Amino acid sequence: MGLLALVVKRWVPSIVAIPKPDETSRAFAIRAVAINGWPTFLGFYTRIGLNGRMLRDTRDSERMSEAFGIPAKEFDRFPDVWDKSTVVLVSERFGRRFIDLEQRRVCHHCVQEHGWSPLEWELKFITTCGRHGPLVSKCTCGKPLTWGDRHLLVCNSCAAPLAKSELPPAGTMNASAFQGYCLGRLGRGARVEVPLLDALELASVVDLAEALGALLDIGFANKVPGNASHEQRACWRDAGYLALAEPETFDLVNLAEEYRLKTGTVCPKRPADILGFFSDAKPLYDRGNELLVGLLLEKLAHGLGYPVHDLWVSDFVSIEWCAAAGRMPIPAYISALQEAGLRDKCMTYRDYFFVPVDIHWEVTHLNEQ
Repeated sequence: MGLLALVVKRWVPSIVAIPKPDETSRAFAIRAVAINGWPTFLGFYTRIGLNGRMLRDTRDSERMSEAFGIPAKEFDRFPDVWDKSTVVLVSERFGRRFIDLEQRRVCHHCVQEHGWSPLEWELKFITTCGRHGPLVSKCTCGKPLTWGDRHLLVCNSCAAPLAKSELPPAGTMNASAFQGYCLGRLGRGARVEVPLLDALELASVVDLAEALGALLDIGFANKVPGNASHEQRACWRDAGYLALAEPETFDLVNLAEEYRLKTGTVCPKRPADILGFFSDAKPLYDRGNELLVGLLLEKLAHGLGYPVHDLWVSDFVSIEWCAAAGRMPIPAYISALQEAGLRDKCMTYRDYFFVPVDIHWEVTHLNEQ
């Protein structure tokens, strides 16, 4: 009896697709599905032994290499492959929270012209193509574009991609200043110089603009409303960016009064406390934030009514606090200041009377003698 040999031939797609620059594994998979006529990319991934919507390790890259019959290094350059916590685009690093893993956005005209979807379209804060106007997040039939689609331009409910004559007209280039700045930083448009922001990572700029826009809109609050829509957050980013690009257009006077009204505290222990949730913004702690901190110190001083030299340490306390701490009526405390020749070192603003911290301790010491 002869030996029965079973030969398994490696399966190769009919049309080989090669990753493009700044194309993620998700976008590549949809493109490969479309040009090969497969029903879904998840089915293709399952067929070659992958699990999930993106490549996760070197073995996944090797499986793609075996399936397409091209070197594994072609799949090593996906910006979303190896580092599970961040993706990288033009030296800018973005955490996963910046990437939209649910809904796709595309520029129909760029896809028709180049045939692929670049990484910046997957960034939640990018809503505009630098050449053709607003990105599209819905199919022409009205259904949302998702990462389960089998073609970049249409949803799975539509049978075929759009012909060029069926493309929606390109939008007008009315991108917000924030969008223009971000596209410039990503090399997708003219670079806009904003000294206050240029030293920060773009991810920090996005966080900062959104937090400041929310602060200017909501006012003093300990946290941002958790139910803010994508549209609302986009409006906050636009407003926050404009305030940072043109800092002379905003102040914190009303915010300081709101803080005092809500908390009953005239002089916060930390000047940054009047910023509420904004004081927790990560960019305040990042390297390269010196200009930002300098601007905030200036705005806080104007809002609070006394000099501010540190976001986290106050140089002044209110007369009410001083009198209570010294266990004397306010008139008596002011008399003590005058007798010690220290009254002129204090400050008044509106109906408030502020005492430097070191002066208060000097008065307290004199009073104890």
